Amino acid sequence: MSWTDLTRGCAAFLGVIVAGCLSTVYVDRYFAAQATGGPTASASQPAPAATPPPSPTPVPSPGPAACVDADGSWKNWPYPNVPALGPKCPPEQK
Repeated sequence: MSWTDLTRGCAAFLGVIVAGCLSTVYVDRYFAAQATGGPTASASQPAPAATPPPSPTPVPSPGPAACVDADGSWKNWPYPNVPALGPKCPPEQK
C-alpha cells in the first residue's frame, strides 16, 4: 500500500464520519421540531385561534404471545427474523 492509497482511505473514512455527524445534527433538529409542533411563537406575535385537541387514536390490542411449537416452529411471530430461543407454547386443550 502506498502513501497515496493510505491518504485516500483516511480522507474517505474521515468524510464518512463528518457526513454522519452532520446528518445526525440535522435529523435531531428535524425530528425535535416535528415532535414539538414546530418552532415556538414569540411573545410579540398574537396567539393563533384555539383548535380542539385531536381525538385520541385507539391503541391496537396485542395479539397472542409468540411461542415455539412442539415441532420447533414459531407461532404468532409475524417478523422474518426468528429468535433462537423462545418460550414453549402451552399445550392445546381439546
